[in-house]
Amino acid sequence: SKLDILEQASKNKLFINILIGHKYLLVRLLYLKNIWQNLIKSLFCKVFLKMVEHGVYSVILKDNLLSITLIGSFNELATKSVCLQIKAKVDSLKGKAFAVLFNGIDYEGSTPAAHKISNEYLSWVNKQNCIAWAAVYHHAIYAEMAKNEQPAMFESKNRREFYDIESAKSWLASL
Repeated sequence: SKLDILEQASKNKLFINILIGHKYLLVRLLYLKNIWQNLIKSLFCKVFLKMVEHGVYSVILKDNLLSITLIGSFNELATKSVCLQIKAKVDSLKGKAFAVLFNGIDYEGSTPAAHKISNEYLSWVNKQNCIAWAAVYHHAIYAEMAKNEQPAMFESKNRREFYDIESAKSWLASL
């Protein structure tokens, strides 16, 4: 999501409009001297930005298939949430074999910090009883980005890349 801050001074109030996606959040602060205004705005924006997940995801475990879908751009907060859900699902299998279907067709990328978090969790997944990993991308460039930023994703012994979901599902079913 793009962050855009617009300010309007009015009598004794300061209005800050923060654009997140397609919606505005209106915050009204009492008018203070310039130094305090800037300090409050800065702190508010830092806290606010750290509390918001960027990226849409789903993590579903059905039988022994872990389906992970990522949509949009991801920051470290959303990545941590996804990884914690993946860990919980894998832990619930109690050592049983599983396969992963990663749907990155609508994935747009991640921050460097998010890639680091993801890579750490992927290293952990590789040490579990994961028998196959099917990764689906819209374009080969996203697979190349993942190779550069998340090398643990490519440590899996039985991993293949696809450009449509049905081919990936067919390959997993054939195992």
